[in-house]
Amino acid sequence: MTEDSILYLAKASLTIIYEISFPIIAAATLVGLLVALLQTLIQLQEQTLSFGMKLLAIGFVLSTAGPWMASEMMNFMNIVFGMVEQGQF
Repeated sequence: MTEDSILYLAKASLTIIYEISFPIIAAATLVGLLVALLQTLIQLQEQTLSFGMKLLAIGFVLSTAGPWMASEMMNFMNIVFGMVEQGQF
């Protein structure tokens, strides 16, 4: 195992984590901001409303982007297993 392969795997791991988590974080943030704005406008201070809407948005994102996320992880694991098979570890 060389330093180059360790650095490559570390960089690739962080990149795949960022790519996969971005749609979920973006949806939760956007829905949270919209619900907070709506609650401010109508002066409703119910905390569970925001949580429920975020939960629904995350569920929707996972159901629509889940296959893409799984394929990205499978591609990454194929690269890692290919490196193991070639003896780079």
